[in-house]
Amino acid sequence: NIYLVPGNPHTSGRDVEEFLRWKNARLRAENSPWQWDLPIPSQWVKAARGADRRTYPWGERFYYPLCVNARWPGEAVIETLPHEEPRDESPFGVADMAGSRREWTADDALQGGSWGDPSAIYFRMSFREGLGNGYYNHTCGLRPVVRPKGR
Repeated sequence: NIYLVPGNPHTSGRDVEEFLRWKNARLRAENSPWQWDLPIPSQWVKAARGADRRTYPWGERFYYPLCVNARWPGEAVIETLPHEEPRDESPFGVADMAGSRREWTADDALQGGSWGDPSAIYFRMSFREGLGNGYYNHTCGLRPVVRPKGR
């Protein structure tokens, strides 16, 4: 997860777009062969669920202590370091897909649960909210896809 503005935890889709334009301009200036983008929803879901299409990164049953959320570990957690809960890991080894921050995808939707979500439904890997790029909240972040330039 990347948090764009230290000291200001609110991240909108517009913030994400601006950050990616800045990052890619820097990569072009460095003649890097790489480009950063947001994942399309199917990329995000596959990274989170694995090839076996599990409901949560760790399996089929939700259990609050397995991810950073409003009840972890029994109290509200506002900010954590990446991979704070090591059991919140997908079959592909991608950490923090169910907890910590909800993440923007290429279609201006948010995927995944966050530390502020109180119900198990938000942590299902298929759950998504199309809120538009003007929406911002302190529970949002991004997980870029790095790919060869021009693809």
